[in-house]
Amino acid sequence: MKGEHMKKYQDLISVIVPVYNAQKYLEECIESILNQTYQNFEVWLLDDHSTDDSRMICESYRDRDMRFHVLTAHNPEHLGCGALRDLGIQCATGDYTIFIDSDDTFEPHALERLLTAVKEEKSDIAVGNFTKYLEADQTFLFHVHEPDYFVKTYSPREWFQEGQKPEFYTLNCFTVAWGKLIRTSLLRKVSYRSDVSSEDDYTQYKLYLLADRITFVNEPLYLYRVLENSNFSTAKRSTKFPREAREERIALLTAIGFDTSNELEMYKYRIRMQRDAYLDEHKPVEYRNACAMLEILEKYHAL
Repeated sequence: MKGEHMKKYQDLISVIVPVYNAQKYLEECIESILNQTYQNFEVWLLDDHSTDDSRMICESYRDRDMRFHVLTAHNPEHLGCGALRDLGIQCATGDYTIFIDSDDTFEPHALERLLTAVKEEKSDIAVGNFTKYLEADQTFLFHVHEPDYFVKTYSPREWFQEGQKPEFYTLNCFTVAWGKLIRTSLLRKVSYRSDVSSEDDYTQYKLYLLADRITFVNEPLYLYRVLENSNFSTAKRSTKFPREAREERIALLTAIGFDTSNELEMYKYRIRMQRDAYLDEHKPVEYRNACAMLEILEKYHAL
């Protein structure tokens, strides 16, 4: 199968890796790229002024493999993932682009499976599922098992209806930036925010709306490592899953005539999360505002 698909498809894939103080896991991440069954790729290692040996590791791979490129952001300050993703998009020369975080890994057939999906289904985006690894507990969380694997293609309207079903919306594989093969020309139509911790929450859904066809490969192609000291895990609970991103999303979907009834359920869930976080963070004004919003939604039967 490896040789068959490598002969069948020759599209160049740009792999973008934002890097910041990732020396402990970076080599494992890069090796998972090198070990792909599909080998026609380029890799952009984007160093965000790391203070450990991450830059040296990046350069060592660049020096022995011409497919690797290393860049450091011009701004002397730490930029964050959003700005690095945008930098990578500007540099990418591939037909398709995929993101991977520097502490995560691909399954060996990830690129091949996703490229096969977009080519055979004539899609703009292929979304793979993932396995979660909790570093603190050394525990794997499997979202999908082999008997449940499937490949299905959707229009944007169908995608938003499917993605908000209870069995899917808790997976998070639809909202994160990593693990998706996206047509590069499409990806260049959006930007990732650099002023929020959940930059993909404001951006991914726009890519789905801009696409004509989206293919979901319900198979674990990516290992997402949850670290105790990651930016996301240490961020304030009130900012991890911002309701503001959901408000923007609902407003746009409503404006183009999409059914947002399931979106409102997730919106209420996020307000409840923020309400509880504001209480823990001793923010009485924000807490009362969240309580009022929930009461209004209940009063007017917005479920």
